[in-house]
Amino acid sequence: MSVRAAKQHLEEELAALEARHAELDAQLRQLLGIGSQKQQPPDAAVDAEIVEDGLQRLRLCLQQVEAARPDFAALRGAGAALSAQISEGHATAERVSGAVRGLDARRARAAAALTRVDEAVELRGCAEGVRGAMARGDLGAAVHHVRRFHQLDAAALSGSAELAEMAAIQEPLRLVVLEGGGHDMAAVQESLRSVVLSRFEAAVRADSRDGIVAGCPLLGPLGLAAAAKGPFMEFARGLLGSTLAELDAAAPAGAPATHALSALYNSCAAFLQQQVPLAASGLAASCGDVDLLRMVHDECGARAAAVMQRHLRERKVKQQVKEVGSTLA
Repeated sequence: MSVRAAKQHLEEELAALEARHAELDAQLRQLLGIGSQKQQPPDAAVDAEIVEDGLQRLRLCLQQVEAARPDFAALRGAGAALSAQISEGHATAERVSGAVRGLDARRARAAAALTRVDEAVELRGCAEGVRGAMARGDLGAAVHHVRRFHQLDAAALSGSAELAEMAAIQEPLRLVVLEGGGHDMAAVQESLRSVVLSRFEAAVRADSRDGIVAGCPLLGPLGLAAAAKGPFMEFARGLLGSTLAELDAAAPAGAPATHALSALYNSCAAFLQQQVPLAASGLAASCGDVDLLRMVHDECGARAAAVMQRHLRERKVKQQVKEVGSTLA
């Protein structure tokens, strides 16, 4: 309801109240027989004062409302201006926030691109690292450079989304990766493969456990597991045979079969504990560790069967001797 309508409503209520008051006053005067020129009774005078006081209060309220009407328009205008300012501030904050998020994303992509650049430079140096390590005779370090080379993704370096943020370095980086790294590494890697395999085979022929232990971890990263599995299995078969031969030579004469079987199984278990991790480190790609387990299992089973057959023959001979003795007696 507007101020004008409220004022009009109050004025109408006030007029109705005054009319009702006059009507009641006239009825009261008629009942009491009091003329219009006579003095009003004390109760009627009090009622009139109360009504007059209420009217004065209403008039005062109306005056205050009327006086505040200009302020309402000013407050409405100030509120609209404040609302517009808040809306503008919100829009500005959204624009700034979007710009900050965009800058953060660009910075992250730029950091990723710089990381790719560092990797490309490292990729270019892998071939030189292999050559230097081979010159020093450090085959382990040379294999490390080869492994690192394969970890770097040349395809991602030449066409990654991060490099779109740094278009100026895309073409030079592509040349570094494709022309400088891959071709050189292929040649030095083939040379390293030949050296590692020849040294491993020489260690197997010389029955050099230290050389075999040093060479096995180098086989997998160079893709030599299949080529080296045959020589390694030959070495392992010979080592197992010599170990079991020593076990047979050390066995006391007349030892029961249970003792011989226990010693056989313990020796095979100890052999596997030493050789399976070694085979897994370089020959897992060609299942060299599985072949080693199968070979030991077959050899152990064959020797265990031979022990049991000998045991059964001995028992049979003893039983026959016992029967012959009983017959002669």
